Amino acid sequence: MAGSTTATRIGTRLAPLFESWEDTVQVSARTLGAVLDLVIRLWLAQIFFVSGAVKTATWAATLMLYTTEHPVPGLEPATAAVLGTGIELICAPLLAVGLGTRLAVLPLLATTLFLQLTYTSLTDHQLWMALLGLLAVRGGGALSLDHLIAPHLSGSA
Repeated sequence: MAGSTTATRIGTRLAPLFESWEDTVQVSARTLGAVLDLVIRLWLAQIFFVSGAVKTATWAATLMLYTTEHPVPGLEPATAAVLGTGIELICAPLLAVGLGTRLAVLPLLATTLFLQLTYTSLTDHQLWMALLGLLAVRGGGALSLDHLIAPHLSGSA
């Protein structure tokens, strides 16, 4: 009996430590999750924005790209180039700040899917699509403008 009493006393003394550890893990998960969402958004936004900026700077090469490398069925190359470049230059900053995140990732996801299926199948595209899909489902996270303005929109409709 003396052994079980000692174990009970030790368990009683350690209980606050385990409760404190559990609280620490929960806070860390919320904080690190928000930071990870932000890092993912910024990384993807950088990829797409740089692509759009390069297309703008080298417009003749961009037109050639949409004419020979990956023409978009049903669109003239110039129209496809403007549309593709516009998607990258408009949606990437929205993604970076987390404004309209779920809506902003859809054109980027469609663009990446098109490239994966028609141009070159790359592992990078698959990773981008998985992360864009995650953002489409979960939203921008706690460190986004969506998260800041959402409480103010709930009563406005």
